[in-house]
Amino acid sequence: MNTLEEYRNKGREICKKYCEFKDQSPIMLPPAPKQTYIDVYIDEEGASSSKFDDERCKQANYEAEVLTYRALERLTEERCVVLHSFKYTHHQYRICDKSHDRKNCKRCKGKAADKTECDFVVIGKNYVVIIEVKNVPIDEDNELTDEQRKELTGALKDSLEQLEKTKSLINGLVHQVFVGLEADQCSIICLSAFPSTSRDLFQNMDEQTNKQILCKEDFLDFSSWWKQHDVLGPISSFVQTEAFLAKHQEMKQVLVAIYCTDKNLCDELKCCLGKAIMDIDDELKKGNITFLSKNRLPNPNVIKATDIKSANIDSGINIFKDMLGIEYLTVEQHDAFNRDQNLLVINGPAGSGKTIILLAKIIKVIKSNVDNRAVLFIFSKHDISCKHYQDALHKADISNQMIVDYTNNPEYTVQRVLEIESRVVIVRITHLLRFTHNTVTKLMESNIHVFIDDLQGMMSPSVNRHRFPELDLLQIVRALTNCVITCDLAQSYFFTLSAYSYRKRFYSSLTNLPPETMVTLSLNLRNTSDITDILSKIREQIVLQLLQQGRELIDVGNIPIIKQGHYIHGQQIVVHVIEKTSYESSLFGILSEELDKLCKTDNIKIGIVYAASKQDQEVIEERCSVFDNNKIEWCDFDSCYSLEYPAVIVLHDVAHSRDLPILYRQISRARVYCVVIIYNSSDYDLSSRGYFKSEFKPLNDMLVVLGDSVRVIRYD
Repeated sequence: MNTLEEYRNKGREICKKYCEFKDQSPIMLPPAPKQTYIDVYIDEEGASSSKFDDERCKQANYEAEVLTYRALERLTEERCVVLHSFKYTHHQYRICDKSHDRKNCKRCKGKAADKTECDFVVIGKNYVVIIEVKNVPIDEDNELTDEQRKELTGALKDSLEQLEKTKSLINGLVHQVFVGLEADQCSIICLSAFPSTSRDLFQNMDEQTNKQILCKEDFLDFSSWWKQHDVLGPISSFVQTEAFLAKHQEMKQVLVAIYCTDKNLCDELKCCLGKAIMDIDDELKKGNITFLSKNRLPNPNVIKATDIKSANIDSGINIFKDMLGIEYLTVEQHDAFNRDQNLLVINGPAGSGKTIILLAKIIKVIKSNVDNRAVLFIFSKHDISCKHYQDALHKADISNQMIVDYTNNPEYTVQRVLEIESRVVIVRITHLLRFTHNTVTKLMESNIHVFIDDLQGMMSPSVNRHRFPELDLLQIVRALTNCVITCDLAQSYFFTLSAYSYRKRFYSSLTNLPPETMVTLSLNLRNTSDITDILSKIREQIVLQLLQQGRELIDVGNIPIIKQGHYIHGQQIVVHVIEKTSYESSLFGILSEELDKLCKTDNIKIGIVYAASKQDQEVIEERCSVFDNNKIEWCDFDSCYSLEYPAVIVLHDVAHSRDLPILYRQISRARVYCVVIIYNSSDYDLSSRGYFKSEFKPLNDMLVVLGDSVRVIRYD
């Protein structure tokens, strides 16, 4: 595009699709922070080295930018469009600034396609705010050294120079669009953001410069700062005419079109929420947890799938890359895959890659010998939970069959498995009252390799209503074939007091196992880093509740720790809390709006994971039947262990369940996008009897802990 009119026309189309305000919140473009320095460098002996200090510094700089993105995203009662990573070519600059002197400009004589980047451009009703972010972490408790002062002064100088370039572009655009008409009422404000630096360190700056600096303290309550700051204050005093607002809208359209244009091609999908979700989801599914280039040292905690020799089979085909679509593994996963003990118990949090390792081991067993067979036990009430396993096995060209076991007869289970000719039999256990070591050992005695995914599913009430199963792990150790078990004890029902005796026996069997049979994963790889942060904080709340109840440390010690496995960010997680008893209109309004927004995207799969009464489930499904059911899957919290989706809507009825492990499990099903709706379906007025707040207390306590990790919207 070569004229301002072309950008204006294209921007008008884009704004009509993606920049229409539905509430008082900002519109973020792109809908998630730009993914750049996503690597996690683990500060542990053997993995930490000064040669990675530069990479850690770049990663910290990126996270400072993400922090600013989140602060802008959380602005309340502020209808503005936020452009993150606003890039423009010198050619685009010349289109906007007609006063530019081309004859004496060196850049005009060079490559006009070279780009200048600005961290944030915020376009409000009658203003534009330009923000450059700098990360200069200095401990304000210590005296500022000359080197630190030089670093801080240099960062501020660079920021002001970058701001001035973008301000010139926007100022030129203002004078073209307004043609002198009320142009002075369009405020262009420049801010240098230092999210990790205290304001005390800028005390020697002149007053005007200080007003242009955003510091660590300002990010503590960014919305308040935004409304009250001296620079932004005068904006609201202008009385805008309709002509002014129309011209300002035109300017926004041009800036949005420039943002979407790369190499003279305008890609409006840069603004699309669904496209952003699916792009991030694709990176997560592939395990792209590192950013490689010729100028960067490889991350010592990340292993390229094709470099794992033990995963190469059948003429160089790699199990992870070619069959499971995984590009990279962590050192933890690599260690778990290469364990060859008869019994292997993999404990790890949701999203740590337990099932990927399990599937890789199944494929390796089957491909290593034509006579090998395997059985995979999963605990679920729905067939859809088997699809993930079956798709992976089909891709690996391994015959498989799923059967449903409603019995409590181990001999019958073994007989059914032996009668099936498929190389892998997936046994979906529903209401089995006793899943015992007899079932496992009898199969292993028949030279069948046994795999159990999400062992904690055995503790679900829908599986065991009357008694808890006996699984003698020591007896399995002595078997001749492989048995691999995965579990995430943070999702389990171990926390019920009625399970105490079983829990003691189960933990005793774990502690009596040889150390080499146990491996613990801790790095979350499946979810965005934002969802990982939430899951980690919920786990801390679970641990706190256990300690407050006087539980033994063995309970707490076996709940796996959750760490960041990457810094791939997604959209902000929103929690809707409906505290009024007439919840239906709010619930269906939120749900309809979310589905309407998400269903516009091709090939998306939306999981609605509910903890609700059967009556509510039926009513909700009926009301949502107007949407594309090919894009929606319904699943209750009790049978969603192996399920995961790019986008998840969590329905959590506190009258049905107030347990944090359940909410943890529901949220963990979302890889990228998650909306949580908490409500109370009780028939009587809990608020008037003083019970309503107590019903919500565990969840309200959790929301306090989550803090700015989520955006909370209350309906009371």
